Amino acid sequence: MKTIKGIIPPMITPLKGDDQIDREGTVRLTEHILAGGVHALFLLGTTGEAQSLSYKCRYDFVELVCRQVAGRVPVLVGVTDTSLDESVKLAAHAAKCGAVAVVAAAPYYFAPSQQELIEYYTALADALPLPLFLYNMPSHVKVFLEPATVKTLAEHPNIVGLKDSSANMTYFQTLLYHLGDREDFALYVGPEELTGESVVMGADGGVNGEGPGYMVCANHVSFIDIFILDAVLPCRFVAKKEIASWPVFGFIARGTGTLFIARSRKRAVLEIADAMAGAINEGTNVLFFPEGTTGNGLELLPFHPNLFEAAVRSGAQILPVTLRYTLDGKPSGLVSYAGDVALFTVLKRILFTPGLGVEVTLLDPISVDGKTRQALCLEASALMSGALGVSDVTAEREEARRRRLQAMSETKVEAEKTV
Repeated sequence: MKTIKGIIPPMITPLKGDDQIDREGTVRLTEHILAGGVHALFLLGTTGEAQSLSYKCRYDFVELVCRQVAGRVPVLVGVTDTSLDESVKLAAHAAKCGAVAVVAAAPYYFAPSQQELIEYYTALADALPLPLFLYNMPSHVKVFLEPATVKTLAEHPNIVGLKDSSANMTYFQTLLYHLGDREDFALYVGPEELTGESVVMGADGGVNGEGPGYMVCANHVSFIDIFILDAVLPCRFVAKKEIASWPVFGFIARGTGTLFIARSRKRAVLEIADAMAGAINEGTNVLFFPEGTTGNGLELLPFHPNLFEAAVRSGAQILPVTLRYTLDGKPSGLVSYAGDVALFTVLKRILFTPGLGVEVTLLDPISVDGKTRQALCLEASALMSGALGVSDVTAEREEARRRRLQAMSETKVEAEKTV
């Protein structure tokens, strides 16, 4: 196969629940990544959490993404497994769906020797219907693919490259020294921060794709929102200053780099907007709750436009995300931390209520494109209220304000006519 050069983002695997791919989310995510001008896609890697997925989910995801990509860029599929037979079966499915190659780290339960790695990868490459990329991921699979091992395996006609996620530049330089001149063997680096340096030295690209972060805009229901959202999309958070002094949760919030707002100080909002813009430009996602407080979980509260200023200042895209808590599959406000309910009452409900669940939906990103913070606020509220199927109270409030101003203007004109 022709060597792929450039950026190959590893995709997350959007899920709706246990053993169920979020098909709509997958289509949106695929189109969003392709719109960024990437050179290929990598499915079912570490970022895709393949080892936590059932085989059914893996097969469904590969088929869905390959169909959506429709040959626009090459698709690489991770087939790492403790069973060589299962790796070969998944590779056959990937080939049928239109993938161009597969990627495999070492088997990850028993730590094989370097000779055993050579024998394993040789047997795997012999059996595969697609070209194979080696995957050096020592932090997860207990073993390092030593340069001599890689050099030996590179002689196999069906082993065409390696992705290195060790973050060890001495190791990667050694690989480049031995294999960098090979036109038929590609070398990619995993960590984003090493991509530029690696390409200058001769790497073919990076299996990454990090750029500026998102401003993640979510509805706020409970104190567990931040943990759920961070599990889906790692973020820093914006929270009211009082949370810093809360027992347990305050400690966690401080340790995760939360940006605290003194809401009584108007200047603090602008300072936080600058801090958010700085974090976003460094590639960090920043989460904020535009409602400013927790709601009942069944409807949205009016959004406040102030925090959208960070998007205006940074030019970052806003990623609207909705949270819907469910009980036995139906919308529920049981975990809401609003009003006079005590923190430990909600915690007890979370821990001991059977059938409790949560749906997290990532919506289409909003581009700033010269919009004001008020316009961004209204656009986010419209998208999120539509996704949740609830009233857009932010738009209703804005319309009421517009009518009041119009009435005041008309009253003023009539008064001037009278005078």
